[in-house]
Amino acid sequence: MEIADKAIEVPAVQSRAWLNVFGHGLDFNLISSELNLTPYDTHRAGDLDRAKKPLPQDLWSVASPLPRSEPLNAHVQWLVDRLFPHYGFLLSLKRNAEVRSFCGLIIEGDRAAFRLSPKTLGLFVGLAIPMEISLIFSGIAQPIKDFSDLDSSQAKPEMKQPTIETYQTECEVTFQISGAGLDLEGVSRTLGLKPSEAHRSVDRASLGQADWGDLWSFALPLPPNVELEAQLEWVGTRLLPHSDFLRSLKGTHELLIRCNFRTESETGGLSAAPASLRICTDLDIPLEFNTSLM
Repeated sequence: MEIADKAIEVPAVQSRAWLNVFGHGLDFNLISSELNLTPYDTHRAGDLDRAKKPLPQDLWSVASPLPRSEPLNAHVQWLVDRLFPHYGFLLSLKRNAEVRSFCGLIIEGDRAAFRLSPKTLGLFVGLAIPMEISLIFSGIAQPIKDFSDLDSSQAKPEMKQPTIETYQTECEVTFQISGAGLDLEGVSRTLGLKPSEAHRSVDRASLGQADWGDLWSFALPLPPNVELEAQLEWVGTRLLPHSDFLRSLKGTHELLIRCNFRTESETGGLSAAPASLRICTDLDIPLEFNTSLM
């Protein structure tokens, strides 16, 4: 069964995605020519930022031009579509420069949901760069309305990217399989995992819940203070040995990794190393986030 990549952001969310190259003596013309892209921004080491402070490195940056109302998945996919043919060049740049991606969400309220497809997650795995996502809950403590400030400040290498060690967060990851005719006992037996939830379609309907077909779901038995990266690595260790079995389900069922991420920071964020995302790219599993303020 072909599952369409779908994004489930609430309407009051703005999204943006960048690819940045930092270094010294960067050949801006060469980068633009090799990638066949016009940069969104460039600056040289020593140029002054808005606060009149000298910038420490050169920057070549490209940003998705899609409307901010488009889901984050679409913005990252825009980068993938244009950069994928040039991954070899970008990897070669990493010998003397730093290549990073940066994603931003401005959320009007205290919660939002979004989904990243395996293809878009391939940007981080293919270029061996971390997935870094900034979450700004606008209207809670500060009336941020657009990306005008983020565009110039978050792209600077001296700006520390959001990490979950600097403020309290909770992360709960669940792996689920859904679809009609799912062999619930067979899934448990093959994966060697006892599900935290398993329902037949009729069971869910009797509970007054949305009918998603049969469901097998496993919530990771890790404390909520364990970082997303470590939780994804845990999932990968358990599931990748059963790759053939899980791929056999893809034709008729949907596989999903869901992360419930809560933060006490109104300008926080989350990140994951590229290796931890291979569970999604190797097995073609979307990664869904439900984010909220504590």
